[in-house]
Amino acid sequence: MYDDIDEERMSEWLKSIASESSGFRHYFKVRDLTLLKSLGNGLTQKQYWIMVGRRIELLFLLSKASEELKKADKEKRTKKEK
Repeated sequence: MYDDIDEERMSEWLKSIASESSGFRHYFKVRDLTLLKSLGNGLTQKQYWIMVGRRIELLFLLSKASEELKKADKEKRTKKEK
């Protein structure tokens, strides 16, 4: 199941969601706000850490998508200069 992980396909997917900024950014804002509001409510310790984990995963996805987009832009500029 995990033998066929394709880093290139994952990179392309991350670039595509980052470049379609309106949809992904809107999803990110809505999901992040929902998680933050949930963290502000009275949660059990287990529920709290689950919400923290979900937010970390969301922030990580945004970070990786932004990195891939910056990497692609840098590659385009390098190709133009040559």
